Order: sequence, then structure tokens, then C-alpha cells
Amino acid sequence: MRKFFLLTSAIIVFYSSNAIADDLIKNDINQINPGGKNLIISFTEVRRDEKVSTAKVVFVSGASVPSSMFIMRGFYDIARARGASHFIKLNQWEAKDGSTMYLVGFTNSDNVNAMKYFNLSKPINEKFMAVSIFHELFKDSK
Repeated sequence: MRKFFLLTSAIIVFYSSNAIADDLIKNDINQINPGGKNLIISFTEVRRDEKVSTAKVVFVSGASVPSSMFIMRGFYDIARARGASHFIKLNQWEAKDGSTMYLVGFTNSDNVNAMKYFNLSKPINEKFMAVSIFHELFKDSK
């Protein structure tokens, strides 16, 4: 009976993690802007864990505000897919291939201690962002 339980548990965990992997967020934009900077960026959620996701951003071209909003849209999309009401950028670094990597945390409250909740070793200077703030901005776009 114990072997059956362990095997069943392993199968459930295997299928759960594969199902999550199939639902990772990926957004690309290749917008040509005559007379302005073209907006060419790729956003890929590369890993989803219980409380955090790791995202990879490949930046080719774009002005600072549209580029930042495109990245925020990626965080927003992940939060919505997770059913989370808040997200926070926990870390940002440059990958070996020159892309920018982000570690983003997700909660259903902004009233948590981020260091404790996400088990961080050093303080962060970021604030939780509410998904509802971005809903009006992003709800009609893809």
C-alpha cells in the first residue's frame, strides 16, 4: 500500500510540474515605428515555482517606457495565470548570453514581509504591485 501511495504521489507531482511548464508565459513584440525607435523584445517565463517565477527578457530595440511596460505586462500575465493579486521584482541580473533575467515573487496580499515570505538573504528596495492597477491598462491588449 505504501509503495502504491508513493508511486501515485510521484505521478501526480510529475504531471503537475509538466502542466505548469506547459503554461509558462511567452510574449514577443516586433513593432516597427516609423520615425521612432522600433520595439523589439521577447519575454519568456523560463521557470515557475510555488512563490516565484524566473523570466528572461531579450531586448533588441525600444524606448525606455514602452520597454518597461512590455516587461510589466509579462509580470502581469504571470500573476494572472497564477491567480495572484500582487507581484514584486525580487532580483534582476544579466545572463551569460546578454539577456536580462528577473526573479519575480507572487502573493495574494501586499501585506507580507517579502524577505521572510520569499526567503531572501538580502533586503530589496521594491514594492508589491497590484494586478488590479494594470488590469485597466492591459485588459484589451494581447
